[in-house]
Amino acid sequence: MKLTFWGVRGSIPTPGPNTVRYGGNTTCLEIRTPSDELIILDGGSGIRELGMKLLGQLPIKANVFISHTHWDHIQGLPFFVPFFIPGQEISIHGTFDPVYQKDLQSILSAQMEYCYFPVRSNELKANITYNDLREQQGVELESAKVCGILMNHPVMTFGYRIDCGEKSIFFTGDHENPTNI
Repeated sequence: MKLTFWGVRGSIPTPGPNTVRYGGNTTCLEIRTPSDELIILDGGSGIRELGMKLLGQLPIKANVFISHTHWDHIQGLPFFVPFFIPGQEISIHGTFDPVYQKDLQSILSAQMEYCYFPVRSNELKANITYNDLREQQGVELESAKVCGILMNHPVMTFGYRIDCGEKSIFFTGDHENPTNI
């Protein structure tokens, strides 16, 4: 598997001369399997730059796994250009919020209401599907399996284990020691 970091910051994007070494975008990782299957981890501001790169590879088929819905992990999604282009196949996976009783689609769509953004989620042109995951539920992709592992954070948060052949990657966006909550 090939892993590319498009964003590694937390809280807010901080692009500029002081963040050149590691970048200033919030969380977004791209994984390419040996068969070139596209897996995206989190939709922070780094997903915008990934989306610009993907314009040269259309049409795309992607699976996006959202660790949790704090701003720094979803704030780039409205700027992900493939969402606006017909013929793109994008599946978004993440957790159901048991506290607010909201599914992933409802939470992500709320940030694209007109009072926050000029384009509503139902106006996007790509074929976008949403999948609410439960803990330890695996998602079988064409060449990999992705499994959500419950992490310790103030909102429902998953880390993801990606298995592809004999290789594995584990990703978590945020996790606190239980004594810090």
